Amino acid sequence: MMKTISLINQKGGVGKTTTTAHIGYALATFHGARVLLLDYDAQSNLSMLFGIESSPAIAEALKTGELAVHEVRPNLWLLPSTTEFVQLEQWLYQNPFALRDALRGLREQFDYILIDCPPSTNIVPETALLASSDVCIITNGEPYSLQGFATIMQFVTRIQERQTELSISGIILTRYDKRKAMCREVEVVLRERYPDVYFNAPIREIQAVVDALASGMTVFEYKRTSLAVSDFRKITELFHERFSLIPA
Repeated sequence: MMKTISLINQKGGVGKTTTTAHIGYALATFHGARVLLLDYDAQSNLSMLFGIESSPAIAEALKTGELAVHEVRPNLWLLPSTTEFVQLEQWLYQNPFALRDALRGLREQFDYILIDCPPSTNIVPETALLASSDVCIITNGEPYSLQGFATIMQFVTRIQERQTELSISGIILTRYDKRKAMCREVEVVLRERYPDVYFNAPIREIQAVVDALASGMTVFEYKRTSLAVSDFRKITELFHERFSLIPA
């Protein structure tokens, strides 16, 4: 059964879009899963990565209910976004379940829908969570990341009052550098405080990932020998194992 998973953080620059793209690619390529990536951010970085920057996009799809998805790799589809999405925020306040309703018709088509949420706690990620079965929080080891983590946990808890089936089912630590004391401290706190949901496989900060994204590719396609490939393969193995065991 399909799992709809929102990947979130209220802060930008934590590697959320990069992680969404690579987990989606790895699920499709190495696990044979049918995966839909949903770019739910007006910045459209996920769409630009896969070279899809045209309408019809998510803003139009929410209003019409017609989801025009693009196959960007074998077994991997994308529902793109554009900068026009920012104009939809007021409409979403009046239609908070629009995304949930639009996705209902896709339950038999995909194994996973991964929603790349914008870095905020406004109505946009709220509607994403209302449409999701699970939440995966993406964070990094920079200063103040733990304080920001508490904020996003409070946000999810508030949404759970309206979407009682929503679960915090994963925490991923990105941009990890074991040479930095703060990164090590954050990793220990997450592992000890959230042992049931923390994926014990930090994703290291590696230049090849930046170079791959600049070239419009995942690191799997850009440099197979990169250490980032093993990091993303490992986190995807854990991700697939966990979510395939959680009832839809």
